[in-house]
Amino acid sequence: MRKLLLGVLCMTVGCATTPSSSTSSTSSGAPEASARPGVKDSATVDELKAGSEKARESKDWARLQSLSRELARREPDNGEALAYAGMASIMLGQKEEGIAELEKSVTVEDSAAVRYILASVLQGEEQLQRALEHLERAVVLDEGAVQLWYDLALLRARLGMLDGAFAAAERVKALAPKAAQTESLGMFLAQWHAATRMPQEAAAHNARGAKLALEGRMDEALAEFEAAVKVAPDYADARYNLAQLLTKKGDKARAEQEYRKAIPGFHEREKALRADAQNNLAFLLVERGVKGEEPVTLARAAIETRGERPSYLDTLARACDARGDKACAVDAFRKLLASSETLPFDVRTHAEQRLKTLAP
Repeated sequence: MRKLLLGVLCMTVGCATTPSSSTSSTSSGAPEASARPGVKDSATVDELKAGSEKARESKDWARLQSLSRELARREPDNGEALAYAGMASIMLGQKEEGIAELEKSVTVEDSAAVRYILASVLQGEEQLQRALEHLERAVVLDEGAVQLWYDLALLRARLGMLDGAFAAAERVKALAPKAAQTESLGMFLAQWHAATRMPQEAAAHNARGAKLALEGRMDEALAEFEAAVKVAPDYADARYNLAQLLTKKGDKARAEQEYRKAIPGFHEREKALRADAQNNLAFLLVERGVKGEEPVTLARAAIETRGERPSYLDTLARACDARGDKACAVDAFRKLLASSETLPFDVRTHAEQRLKTLAP
């Protein structure tokens, strides 16, 4: 049923969902023959299948619903027909009917794709436990589907099943270690974990601060982060966020203090956040003229946790350069320039210029 993934895509990007006046939206099962608009009783099964395919291609949901329901009526073991009927019902805004048809479909012919659709629709209806059941089954049916594991991790987190969420995230990482989706999932779960360990009031302040910062309302965001650490002084993620804003506002001395308070407060499951804090503190120290071992140690610790990310390599190179460790600086600058990622102009220019000086 891999063609059904096209339906998933359609629902994701948004297709027309205007209900058809000729299709019942109250029946819980397939409609009677009189309620099958445009379906001839004399049509053969092959004709129904061909018409259904054309209806899918043209996104004629009302016709797809009618043809698929008739096909399912004639072929009770045709799970695909039931699935298409359910998808069409959902696209027509008839969610209860669509969910019932999709759930009947997987009892006839089980499918990871159909269960994925079901889980997506049920989450939209805030029926999270039912959605979870379908996603749990979907990953059994298709163990290599990254998107299924990704959604399962997020849903488990929403339901407070953090052990299960991190386990699903590990599967995502194993299947797609270099994907941006994998990286974002890990950071999200780390922040989620951090919030669950703190008083609800502190977590709410931190969340509002993050939203305000994204909107560019820096002073308001700063106040929210400060409120978060006042309620929970050991809230490492809030202190990290506070340090970032203080750096942007030019208060680097206080930002350094906040990073130093944040780093030891991160849980092992929040080690990606800790690595970012270590890297940021190292970069800040170099900017402030520190030429000792500490910035190098911090940058190496960050790399050990999250790998040779370009921003970490840039920090390490600058820290080694400031310390006078030419070999370390040259190695880090070369790795930075060899990165497949697009580097900011100032970062690339600085690396190129320093390499010309250090290794002409």
